[in-house]
Amino acid sequence: MFSNPWSCDCRLRELTAWLDENSYRIDFGSTMVCQSPDNHRSRSILDVPSANLTCYPIPVFYTTSKTIVTEIGNNVILDCEVESELEVDKYWIIPNGTVIHQSTEDVCSDYRIVQQGNGSLLIPFVEVDDEGSYSCVASNLEGTTSGVRVLKINLTSSHVTTDTMSTVSEMISTAPKSAGILAYFLGIITASLCVIAFLTFRYYHRAKPKRSDDNDNYANYNFGCDSSDTSSNQVGYHVERSEARIQSARREHRNDHYRVAS
Repeated sequence: MFSNPWSCDCRLRELTAWLDENSYRIDFGSTMVCQSPDNHRSRSILDVPSANLTCYPIPVFYTTSKTIVTEIGNNVILDCEVESELEVDKYWIIPNGTVIHQSTEDVCSDYRIVQQGNGSLLIPFVEVDDEGSYSCVASNLEGTTSGVRVLKINLTSSHVTTDTMSTVSEMISTAPKSAGILAYFLGIITASLCVIAFLTFRYYHRAKPKRSDDNDNYANYNFGCDSSDTSSNQVGYHVERSEARIQSARREHRNDHYRVAS
């Protein structure tokens, strides 16, 4: 009992409780001095309250930092688990700066995000604005510490309802039918336009007046040659023969006229 390097932590609680109930506590108190921890060094064991004899002077988080990824519409619970020998008071600071404490009912009653009995934070029906850092602050008689929970929203996977999926599936299944019907009508319209254009062309072509000048008649005159004979030399040859026949016929006509007159 005397001159020992006492470690005044949670393991001395039973001893101090016995000393409080023993009539010899005054005799032992002056010689029982704390060697550790540092906040109790050189103090008499009887001068340290039993509540301060802790193995963990301040709350210790099991996980000081954690990232949670979720989707819009889900329910999320953020833990605030600490190890402490003393009673711990917990509260949360959410991304917009609001402090949520279980003991202040007026703050939590009308707010969507609430702190549960074990200190965890419930975020129902997660929204985009809920993304950010959430700090859980835990404190006891020895001190205060905090842990961070980062909430991220997964926007790559869209939250689609069953009705929406059914509508999309129906649209996909009817798309080929609609495209076929549209192509059918477009084909009919295109064919109709082609027929109209063809009939219009034939109408104007027939209604065009035919040329009746001498050149056309001369070009269409049959000089006694075969229709397949289209060379320029042959055509010129037949033209010269026709002209010669015409001149010979004129001379005979004049001679006949002279004979009748004489």
